Amino acid sequence: MFILEEIHIYESSLIEYINFLNSFRGKTLEELVSELRNKVLNFDLDLRNVNVNDKGLIGKLIKKSIFGLSSRKKIQINDEIINIRTTNIKCNKNLSFQIKERLTLSNINVSNYYFNQNILNKNKLEQLSIYQNFKNNILFTLLHKQIDNIKDLLNIRFLGIFTCNFDDFLSNIHHQLDLDFNNIKSEIQNATFQTSNQKYIHLHKHGNKGSVTRALGLKGNFVKEIIELELLKEKFSDWNTKLDIKKTLYLNENILDFKYD
Repeated sequence: MFILEEIHIYESSLIEYINFLNSFRGKTLEELVSELRNKVLNFDLDLRNVNVNDKGLIGKLIKKSIFGLSSRKKIQINDEIINIRTTNIKCNKNLSFQIKERLTLSNINVSNYYFNQNILNKNKLEQLSIYQNFKNNILFTLLHKQIDNIKDLLNIRFLGIFTCNFDDFLSNIHHQLDLDFNNIKSEIQNATFQTSNQKYIHLHKHGNKGSVTRALGLKGNFVKEIIELELLKEKFSDWNTKLDIKKTLYLNENILDFKYD
């Protein structure tokens, strides 16, 4: 029996819980919830009065019900802050996939002079004061579909949990992040904010129309690359020898798998 309060403070409990959830890859949320009712102490999924038109609904439900966290709370194990982020995957006609949308990491008020100076005075992303708040993430992936009612919501397929810790990225990824970060600094200085100039991270619009707030986020293709790499590590002990092999990540009977060229 899992106790959600324990996964918030014990790394071993969190890892065990993630492995348990991943054993249900390809199942619908309804099937997953059915298992959790029997395996999680006091599990609760309250679908009364939910608004299916709420863009953030799924993320809120996942965080609250499956991880036992309020919308603004994060897991903190020792000094490590871990974010729960829901990621929608869109399946194409050839069963290959793409990330439905970018992944927001942290809001940034570009009109705040002192905050901007804090960014401009740093040489690397990891030197930012907010880095510790967004570097460690759990990606809860779902197969994207149109949601018109509660039944649609429960029929969404769970594709798996993948970790995303910036500290564990390969050297070539860190190199590109450095390039992107320096490009972002130039965008802030020039107030141009051209997101096409970055490959992995960018400053994107965030908030209501007319808001001066932007957000530091991961581009969809980078999220896809992270998931591909994590799946490669799961499937092969010698994963680092397979990085350059041409392969496509696709859906094989509702489970993410590799297809080799």
